Amino acid sequence: MTTKAKQIGEITVKIDTSKIKFTKEQLLTSKHFSDSARDLISTLFEDGESYSFDEVKQRIEEFKAKEVK
Repeated sequence: MTTKAKQIGEITVKIDTSKIKFTKEQLLTSKHFSDSARDLISTLFEDGESYSFDEVKQRIEEFKAKEVK
């Protein structure tokens, strides 16, 4: 689980970012990922589906770990 703390006035709110989902199109325009990661997102993910950052990072790492044939 990935959490992010956000200060709102005097209150700190913790958000479970692993549950927030983004479409492939949103991921492709995100500054969160490098150009090479966006290339992989374009290839590995389906249009119209939603994914969390954790899912995306995991699938990219699994792809990079595959043995080259």
